Amino acid sequence: MSNRTWNRPKTSLGVRLLCILMAGLTACSTTRPERAWRDVPVSPTGTTNPVQLVDSWGESSTDWNPQDPIIVPGFLVTMHSLADTKLNGDYRVDFDGNLQLPYDVTTITTGLSLSQLKKKLTEQYRPYFKSPSDIDLHVKERRYWLDVRGLVEKPGRYLVEPEASLDLVIGLAGGTSKEPAPLYVRIQKGSKMCIFDLAQYYSRGAEDHQQVLGWLGGEV
Repeated sequence: MSNRTWNRPKTSLGVRLLCILMAGLTACSTTRPERAWRDVPVSPTGTTNPVQLVDSWGESSTDWNPQDPIIVPGFLVTMHSLADTKLNGDYRVDFDGNLQLPYDVTTITTGLSLSQLKKKLTEQYRPYFKSPSDIDLHVKERRYWLDVRGLVEKPGRYLVEPEASLDLVIGLAGGTSKEPAPLYVRIQKGSKMCIFDLAQYYSRGAEDHQQVLGWLGGEV
């Protein structure tokens, strides 16, 4: 994992992708009809589920449950145990949703809430302790992994704030390539996909950049 920050998006393998794509067909200078991207075949590699195109992306802060949040790629989780201080520390959920922990324990956090993760870790550490039930967890930092690819200067994985703008994500990746300039941005995670026309996006004021409501973690 590599920590960085940005002004807005990029793309990755089949399951989570945010992708700056389709650098204008240089052989053609005609204007594309609005929403022409809907005619482009965009089936993600290695998946059998149909692609679900959406008009906006992510979740706003109002969907956040501070008491029992869903764990997502990028969260920094603090673990504490009275039984063994070697367990104490901060651990970052990686891009694929895995959590690497002491004693070579790796747990998959995908789809788990904080309370469910605590229960799962209690079971995983049961062979190590007589009573591992005193494991305590909390989310120390809410940041989200994004994998930015395509026509940007610095492709890579970046940690961003919950509601970082698309502009910010692109900025973290060094901005878009000058030659050729990208026309669209694709954000994808699994079979869910959202595609933005960059000309339309940048023609709106900052207050109208509401298509990205917030990040899910693990997008390409």
